[in-house]
Order: sequence, then C-alpha cells, then structure tokens
Amino acid sequence: MIAASGTREPRRLLPVARTVAAAALSLTLTTTAESSTASDQTALFRIGTGGLAGSYYPVGSVLAAELTDRLGVTCRVDCPAQPLFAVAQTSNGSVSNIAELAARRLEAGLVQADIAHWAYSGEGIFSNGSPMQELRAIGHVYSESLQIVARADTGIRALADLRGKRVSLDEQGSGTLIAARLVLEAHGLTETDLEPRYVKPDLAIQKLRAGTLDAFFTVAGAPTASITALADDLQITLVPIEAAAQAELASRVPFFLSALLPAGLYRGTEPTKSLKVGALMLTRADLNEELVYQVTSVLWHDDTYAALQNGGAPVRRDMALNGLPLPLHSGAKRFYRETGLLR
Repeated sequence: MIAASGTREPRRLLPVARTVAAAALSLTLTTTAESSTASDQTALFRIGTGGLAGSYYPVGSVLAAELTDRLGVTCRVDCPAQPLFAVAQTSNGSVSNIAELAARRLEAGLVQADIAHWAYSGEGIFSNGSPMQELRAIGHVYSESLQIVARADTGIRALADLRGKRVSLDEQGSGTLIAARLVLEAHGLTETDLEPRYVKPDLAIQKLRAGTLDAFFTVAGAPTASITALADDLQITLVPIEAAAQAELASRVPFFLSALLPAGLYRGTEPTKSLKVGALMLTRADLNEELVYQVTSVLWHDDTYAALQNGGAPVRRDMALNGLPLPLHSGAKRFYRETGLLR
C-alpha cells in the first residue's frame, strides 16, 4: 500500500472538463514507444477506457489525473527523469482497447478479464488471429456487473420479454456486446429475435429516457452513476439472468461469476440475478519497467484509491492479483513484491 502524501481532498470520480482539456493538450505532446529515454520531452501515457456513461471512462480519468500530478510537470517528490502526461481516451470498450494496445496507439487500457484471456490465448472472439502474447497485466482493478436495464412501462421483466423489443447491445468493439450475445444465447435468443441497436450506454440512456429504446445491456461497476441518474428521472427495472443460464455461462466462460444485484441498487429495483467479471488494467510487455512500476504505484496510491472509492467504483487493493488470465508486467510485479502482495 502506498501512503498518501498531504491531506488534499480526493478528486471527483468524473473530472470531465479536466479530461477534455487534457485530450486537447495531448495533441501537442510527444510520445515514444519506450516512454523512458527522451528526458527533454514529455511522454504521453494514453489509457483506453470506454463510453462516457460507463465506469471505465471515469476510472481512467481519475488515474490519468493522478498520474499527471505525481509523475508529470507538477511533480515535487521522486519525479521521473521524463515527465509524464496521462490522458483517458474514450473508446468502444474492451475489444477496441485490446486492438489499440496491439497497434501501439495506447500505453494502457481497461479490459474485461474474459476478453483479456481470449486475446492473450488467441481463443474465442480472437481465434482467427495470433495470440497476443505481448499483452501484460498491471492488475485487477475492480469487479463489474452485467446490467440489463429496461423501462418499467415496457413490461420487460425477463430475458424472454426482450423478444421483438428495441434493445441496445452496446457498440462493436465492446466487451458488453460479447457478453450480451452469450447471455442471449444462454436464454435461447439471438440478435435477430430483437430489434437490436448498437450504441454506447450514454446514448442508450438518452434513447431510453426519450422512449425510443426499450432496454440496454451494459457491463460496468455497480451502481453506475449514469444509471442512478436515469432511475431518478424514470422508473426502470433490472432484467435477471436465469439461474440455469448463470451456471451455464460460468462453466463456459470461467471469468464470468454469478452475482446478485441488491434490492435498491437503483431507485425501485428488486434483487436481480446477474453476472460479474473482472475489470483489468493491461499494458504491453515492451513498456519500460520503471514506468509501469510507477504507474502501478499511482494506481494503488491512497489518493487514487480514495477518489475511486468515494466515486462509487468498487476497487479492491486486496484483489489486485485475483483472476489474472495473463502474466503481470515486470514493473507491476516488482511493485506487488515490494508491497507484500506477491511473494
């Protein structure tokens, strides 16, 4: 565990304005593949996240801001030779972040554990390509839940009720889309049984509120702030995953675990059977060891941890090494050994 320095107020979970400004500034910065040599340049550290209404973007935004504060031009103590500027980049989600990491357009990315496993092993949705053996883990950040959100006035109470309904499965490139297809299959449905839409959760929420969408799938930390806000304006229901389907999916995809969304997770919602999966921070093996060591240190710094916890992200330091389907980066491994989490 890294002790917090100072007594500053933990930053908010979703510093949108700051992150937009950071994205604009990042266009002027220089990045290198190794991010460790040009001490007279500022290294850009890009974190792939997801849509604005999910949990990846706010989590990535907090981490980017903390990295820039502690390793960037405003750093005061134990500063790196090359200042770092970190930015959270919106994306289509886990599958997209894997592709961007492989293409060296990201230095790190948030990815569902099942997607990380398939990418590293060349299985599942990645079976047509070569295993991405260059991927490495920084750690398991938190667990996220599959949530199927419906307007209460549609009468949707079970998966079978989605038949013929306007349902968003999230965008191509998202881990949610993969999970949604597996869940539908486990309940004897396919996309053709629905009126499918493929939009990000933020747009899905807008459409649900406007009455032009009946339900949407999302995989995110629960509760999700954007869904909490939706439930304050509109009566919603959470659609359960049947117990038999939970068991089948958990046996087919070992990184899917049965979960129960508690009563009152959102205004008026009942206890709901669902699934959960780990949200991992990934990078590439060729990133500089010292850089990844510092990034891991900031990820688990008390200030970062407090900001994420206070913002509702269910981060757990004691679960940082749980269920990793691929090797740790050497820099992350050094951090966990020094802090006693890895022996």
